[in-house]
Amino acid sequence: MGRLNDGYAPVDLDQVWASTEDSLSLAIAESGTVLVRDPLPTVDGDATQLGMLLQNLVTNAVKFRSPERAPRISLACEPDPHENLWRFAFTDNGIGIDPTYAERVFVIFQRLHPRDAYPGNGIGLAMCKKIVEFHGGTIAIDPGHTGGARITFTLPRAGAAPSVAAVVAGAVAGAVSAEPGEQR
Repeated sequence: MGRLNDGYAPVDLDQVWASTEDSLSLAIAESGTVLVRDPLPTVDGDATQLGMLLQNLVTNAVKFRSPERAPRISLACEPDPHENLWRFAFTDNGIGIDPTYAERVFVIFQRLHPRDAYPGNGIGLAMCKKIVEFHGGTIAIDPGHTGGARITFTLPRAGAAPSVAAVVAGAVAGAVSAEPGEQR
């Protein structure tokens, strides 16, 4: 995300979700959005960035709602049985994302719709990707989901997150290991 901090701290995602609901309460109420979620875990991370992640996801779901039905947003969460990760599924019943654009939506300033149809700059999901990756997770569009959009992401379980130094060192090592003339 372009800034470094001294390390991660425990972040209660239930509290982050509650804060997100509070921050977006006017848009949620005006649109008639229904929010449901599983109990969320505590993870190691940056509370501000994780709040931005949830806020961007909810904002997009409200913005790209279907005109034919009231918006419904759900956040499911479960531990991965094989890895030390939490698996999240953020689902809405909006206009959806064509699987053709599953990668493009995470590229900064890439818009799928004209500005007059939907306001915005095309940075929300790109920021979500940076936040999730900063925390040692992955994010993707579920191409098989229909009737809206489903964005899946992972975050390490508490105690399993890489240190900020490890994330930075990994990025530097990847850049240094590139062959001459090879782009990363």
